[in-house]
Amino acid sequence: MPIISSFGSGSVRSYGLVKVRGGGTNPIINVTYLIVAGGGSGGTTRGAGGGAGGLLYGSMDLNSTTTYSITVGRGGIGVSATGVGLVPANTGVMNGGDSTAFGLTAIGGGAGANGMQPVYTPGQPGGSGGGGGTPHQPMTTPGQGHLQPQPGGSGTPGQGYGGSTSVGGGEPYGGGGGGGAGGAGRNQAGGIGLFFSITGSNTGYAGGGSGGGDSPGFPGDDSQKLTGGGWRQSGNTSTGGGGAGSINTSAGSDGGSGIVVVRYDSPQRWSGGNIYVDGSTTIHTFVLSSESLIPLVAGDYSIGTLIVAGGGSGGASRGGGGGAGGFIEKYGYPVTPGQTYTVTVGGGGASATNAPVYYRRGNIGSNSSFGPSSSMVAVGGGGGGALMGPGSDPNSPWAGGSPIAIMALTGGSGGSGNGFVGQAQKGGSAIAGQGWTGGEGHHNSEPYGGTGGGGAGGHGFGWLKGPRYDGGVGRSSYMTGTSVFYAGGGGGQNYPAGQDGQGGNGGGSASTGGASSSPGLTTPGGTPNTGGGGGGTYGHWNNASSGAGGSGVVVLQIPSAKYPGTYTGSATVTTYGSNTVLKFTGSGSYTA
Repeated sequence: MPIISSFGSGSVRSYGLVKVRGGGTNPIINVTYLIVAGGGSGGTTRGAGGGAGGLLYGSMDLNSTTTYSITVGRGGIGVSATGVGLVPANTGVMNGGDSTAFGLTAIGGGAGANGMQPVYTPGQPGGSGGGGGTPHQPMTTPGQGHLQPQPGGSGTPGQGYGGSTSVGGGEPYGGGGGGGAGGAGRNQAGGIGLFFSITGSNTGYAGGGSGGGDSPGFPGDDSQKLTGGGWRQSGNTSTGGGGAGSINTSAGSDGGSGIVVVRYDSPQRWSGGNIYVDGSTTIHTFVLSSESLIPLVAGDYSIGTLIVAGGGSGGASRGGGGGAGGFIEKYGYPVTPGQTYTVTVGGGGASATNAPVYYRRGNIGSNSSFGPSSSMVAVGGGGGGALMGPGSDPNSPWAGGSPIAIMALTGGSGGSGNGFVGQAQKGGSAIAGQGWTGGEGHHNSEPYGGTGGGGAGGHGFGWLKGPRYDGGVGRSSYMTGTSVFYAGGGGGQNYPAGQDGQGGNGGGSASTGGASSSPGLTTPGGTPNTGGGGGGTYGHWNNASSGAGGSGVVVLQIPSAKYPGTYTGSATVTTYGSNTVLKFTGSGSYTA
């Protein structure tokens, strides 16, 4: 039976590992596992926090000659409340995706309730349940009318806890907190998550998302930020944390994607995931949506791989920053001598220009990949959001109307959100294990407009986090022998002019302001071969252009004793220690 701990917030516990049964060549290995599902999305319009993904922890025997399929659940996707900007009005909810391994299933977290909708959508059951909402519209059941609190969704026994009842009956009011793996939601606070040291460091997982409210001063708390639960933002990537409920009429936040970790006391027996070997201990960490634990093949050798996709471009006209390209780093990737592996390096998303069509959002970057059949694919970064309009532009399909905030695009890391008075769009969603979401747009008053694009290492900044409009931070890699940051998000641009967001560390570019009378303004792009997102631009009616996304890169770290010296394409060859490094800045191939 799966084992779950239920100790309190902030606690840290270490777990011992069982030795290989029989030793020697016995194929039966006793492994310790952690399986966490994707967290549920937060609700929109004074919404409730999303429930954390279900969490399973325990040990079992596996056969080292058997292949095991691994599925990592995506986070639930939050949606818009307004029904404008190319996003349909919210009529439903989005639970997190299940994570599966070894015949076990961790259930996706329940979505948080939506408030102030014509049809109330309650907190959903899940691994941990979503928080309850406070419907503004009268309900059909007697005694449950205006602003009456509602219960949260239930959790799954052995995996998580239920969401809390919403806060209501009068103002202020708001959604309840989502349940966590270690406890139920508490008023508007997310339920506590749990800490484990299975990866070698004490890390928190499966915290519930915080509920939202009718004002920024009534939004729950950030007590579960160390266990992935969202507060004023999406749940953290690869933690299963629940997304935060919205404030006022903004969109709900995404849940965090899940994770699967396998650890055993033995030399490496399988390939798959990101592999860490320390003496007699081997750890496989799975963060991508679909992978496998595959028995090692005699004669193969292992290399390190870094794959970064092209970054998305920023939006034009109070544009949001582009999302960084997807980031995949793996050690212990097996290659077969004589086999040729194709390398594809993705380009950055093209700059968005206001003429001849005004108010364009950014463009998605191109994918990068490595493998005999593109087996590992880093997804291009999402394009930044923008305003559509203007009403006075005769060439616009929205002529005669008000500008509309249009959403960012999903990518390896999400493009940034955008907002206009009375409207707000969430940041673009990210691909599980490859990046983080873009920042949420502002909508109630000036300044409004674009926010920061997501980075490989953190969310893009939005108006609820400062307000700031900076791109999310990238991630560092030592694959070349030197610590280098890649895949930072692009900065957003707000109204009035000059509300510049800085690019995230890792090649993201800053946004550029400028008056409407400054024609031809061009924002710098993301740094080439980093996957950085492009910055948004302020200008409109003036041929202003946003920053293009930075192109991607593929780096291979090969044991020099195994390096055959056979490759094609745009690569540079360096060495450090006992390794040879191929850095591809353009597409090509490597023959093992």
